Amino acid sequence: MSNTAYANNHDYYIYFQHIASGIIATFKAFITDFDDQYTSDWNDVKVYGRMDPISTFQGTSRVINFSFDVIAEDVEEALINFENSRRLIQCLYPVYEEIGAGNFSATSIQAPPLMKIRFANLIQGGLGSTIDGGLVGKLDGVSYKPEFEAGVFEKTGDGQILPKLNRFSCNFTVFHTDKLGFS
Repeated sequence: MSNTAYANNHDYYIYFQHIASGIIATFKAFITDFDDQYTSDWNDVKVYGRMDPISTFQGTSRVINFSFDVIAEDVEEALINFENSRRLIQCLYPVYEEIGAGNFSATSIQAPPLMKIRFANLIQGGLGSTIDGGLVGKLDGVSYKPEFEAGVFEKTGDGQILPKLNRFSCNFTVFHTDKLGFS
């Protein structure tokens, strides 16, 4: 079974969606590292005569750090991977308001680069089998590293080189949009 058939049969894809623009980047999920961190924040105040501080709960945050490889079996898949890589990197930027005929300004941000991400049962929000079931948040960073030692495809005619293997690392801060905790 090819890796595409396996990914299709199990829906092992990582979906990234730039919320403001609707742009989606999709990758077959070859997860190489995954770390899902939950942190509870408390405000501790030490008072006279108490051994323990008075602790006031502030909130819980969640950060997911994950890495994945994007592998191309042929030049067509390498082109698709290259386009999805370009889209993902583009999604790190905000949407700017047009201030004139085709003119944009860095001071005219219309929408921040909020993202939805979904991967199987490890990165998901509400129920659903599409990106709509993804978690909302911000990508604090993406590391994109073409692995040239694995080889490249050369697209004839336009001089493009397309890596057979790309490595990504992402830091994603989750914004809690679902009901959490206890009723």
